[in-house]
Amino acid sequence: MKKIFVFLSAVILLAAFSACEQDLPTYSDPQARLNFDYTQYTSGVVNYSFVFSKGKTKDTAWIQLNTMGKLSNENRPFELQQITSGNHDAIPGKHYVGFDDEAMKSYLTVPAGKNYARVPIILLKDETLDTATFILNVALKPNVNFQVGYFTQASMQITITNELSRPSVWRDFGSLMWYWFGNWGKVKHQFMIDHTGKNWDDAYINSISNNQDLMRYYQNKLQKELDALNQQRAAQGLDPLKEADGTLVDFAGGF
Repeated sequence: MKKIFVFLSAVILLAAFSACEQDLPTYSDPQARLNFDYTQYTSGVVNYSFVFSKGKTKDTAWIQLNTMGKLSNENRPFELQQITSGNHDAIPGKHYVGFDDEAMKSYLTVPAGKNYARVPIILLKDETLDTATFILNVALKPNVNFQVGYFTQASMQITITNELSRPSVWRDFGSLMWYWFGNWGKVKHQFMIDHTGKNWDDAYINSISNNQDLMRYYQNKLQKELDALNQQRAAQGLDPLKEADGTLVDFAGGF
């Protein structure tokens, strides 16, 4: 009797599974959509500084857009646009190459058979960036090929400056960099560059983020060298190293 019950139960479960499998709807939406890829950049923010450009007057920040919908056997052009806020908006032709420029057209295409496109945002060094940070908010401009995808991934913000700027992955609370090195500061960042020979920008941080041993090594090294510097400063009658607002520089981390 027990065997019969088990057998009948298995038959019922199999039938139910088959029915559910048949009821699953197929993807039928003909409209393709695009989302900005936030994988490498926290909350869709790219902080760029010409400090790391080694004297270049033109440089590139790469972003990626991913498709929603079916693949196509043809190249599919799309359009980007700047969304202005009225507050330090980047100026096309001055801070970046405009999206309607001929040099950009070949990049604004999802290649045949692909579900993504990598786009170079061409940034221009201008003297106005010496004293201010300008913001480029990039969004999709819907066309016959693509509409906007998820609302939460509908734009990408790029900050542009000639000064040292906070890496987008170094948030002041909860980020990996905060965990190891504490809050970001311009003086602290410059100290790290000077004492390690590394830029500590998004690209470098992402390349070592999974290496805990290396992070621990840098934390110990930087704190020891900061302690040595502060001893020298004390001998000269100077205060410990501080940020412009008076915050003491340290590498204790956000433990």
